[in-house]
Amino acid sequence: MRWVRLPPIEINTLQLPKLIVRDKYRIDYPPYDIVRHGPQEKGKIYRIKILVPNDVSVFGDAINRLLNDPPNGYPFSKNPDLKFNDWIGHPLSLESLPIKDLSEAIDSIEEKEVLYVILHTDNLRKDEYWNIKLQGFKTGSRTQFINIRHVVSFDPFTIFNLWVQMLAKCNGTPWKVDLPYHGESLGINSLIIGISFSKDSDGKYNFGIVHYLDLLNLVQIIEALPLRKKDPENLVLDKDEISKIIENGIKWHEKNSGRYNTEGLDIYIYKTTQLYRPEEEALLEFIPKNKSVKNITHVHVKQSGPVARIYNLENQSYYSNIGQYLIISSFNSSDGTFSYRGKLIIGLSGRDKNGKVPLGTPVPKSLNIYSTKSDALKLVANQLMIMKTIDWGTTNIRSSKIPILKYSRRVAEASSYIDLKSIPKLDIRDLI
Repeated sequence: MRWVRLPPIEINTLQLPKLIVRDKYRIDYPPYDIVRHGPQEKGKIYRIKILVPNDVSVFGDAINRLLNDPPNGYPFSKNPDLKFNDWIGHPLSLESLPIKDLSEAIDSIEEKEVLYVILHTDNLRKDEYWNIKLQGFKTGSRTQFINIRHVVSFDPFTIFNLWVQMLAKCNGTPWKVDLPYHGESLGINSLIIGISFSKDSDGKYNFGIVHYLDLLNLVQIIEALPLRKKDPENLVLDKDEISKIIENGIKWHEKNSGRYNTEGLDIYIYKTTQLYRPEEEALLEFIPKNKSVKNITHVHVKQSGPVARIYNLENQSYYSNIGQYLIISSFNSSDGTFSYRGKLIIGLSGRDKNGKVPLGTPVPKSLNIYSTKSDALKLVANQLMIMKTIDWGTTNIRSSKIPILKYSRRVAEASSYIDLKSIPKLDIRDLI
C-alpha cells in the first residue's frame, strides 16, 4: 500500500472585532447601536444642498423627513427622537436646488465643504455618475447619490445606511475598530495594498489603482497612479511598476503611522490576479534592498473557477458562521523565504452570532497566499475580519466584499469614464 501525505488542514472561527463609537462605547457589528450612543466623531460639514432633477418626483417633505424624522422601525427604535443633525457638530443648513436634469448637476456643484445630495431614478448612467463625482473631487466637496425609490420606500435599514454614508462624507467618523496597539495578528505595523482592474468597453483593462490601508491607525487612501491600458491576456505588473507601488506605499505609511511606526514593516498585497513571474522577481529583489521592510505577502483573491463551500457540521447546513475558515497549508513551512504558504477559504458572510442567516447560500472567499511568513494565512484571516467592519459604505452584514479591493476597483472603473490624472489621491470618503 502506498501512503499519500496530506497537507496540514486547520478549521477555526474568528469573531468580528468590536467597534468604538462616541464616549468610547464598544459595540458589536453591525453598528446599529450608533443610533443610541452617537458616532465616534461628529460630522464637520453642515451644509447640505439637495439637487432635484425635473424627472424625479419628490413627495411632499420627503427629504426633510429622511433627515429629521427617520422610520420608527429598528434600528431607529433605539432612539426614536434622533435626527441626522445630532450626528453633525453644527446646526444643519439644508437647501433644495431644482435642476432640469443630471447634466445640470455639474454646474451646480461649485462650492467646497458642501455635501451635495443628488436624487435620481433607476436610469442613472455610469458616465453621468462619475462625471458628477469628478466635479466634487475638483471643487473639494462631497456627493451623495440617493435613488428616489429609497426615499419613497423609507426602509429603516436603507435609511440608516444612507445616514452612515452621509456622516462620513461630512468628515465625520461613524466608528473605529477596537484594535490593540500590540499584537501582530491584528495588523500592527502592517501596510495593506489593494490593486484592482476594470474592463473597459473596448475590451482593454484600466490598471494602476492602489488602495493603501493602515490597520493600526485605520487610515486609508486611494492613490490613482499613472494609468495605462492592458490587454486582457497580459495583466502583469513589471518590476518598475510593482516597486513604485510598494515605495509609494511605504512613504504613505511613514507619513500616516506617526508615533506608532516601528522598524520592520509587513506589506500585504491583495490582488484579483495571480502572482506572475515578473512580479515575484520584483518582490524578491525588493526585500533585501529596503531595510524597513521585514516581510511581504501576496494575496490572490480568486474571482472565478470552482467555488468552495464551507459545510457547517454543527447546524448541518451550508450556512457557515461568519468568520469560519479553512486553512490548507503547503508543505513548505520554512520562514524567511518568499514561497507559497497555502490556501485560505473564509466566510465573510453567513450565520451571525444570533443565528440569523443571509439570503441565499453564502459563498466564502478563496485566497492563494505567497509570503515570507509561515503564519501568513492566519494573519490574512484576521485582516479580512477587521476589514469587513471598517467599510462605512455598507452596514450590511451579508456583504462579503473586501474593502481594499472594492474601492480600488471603483477608481479603476471610474477611469473608464473620467480623467483622474489631475487627482492623484482620494480620501475613502470620496468614494463611498
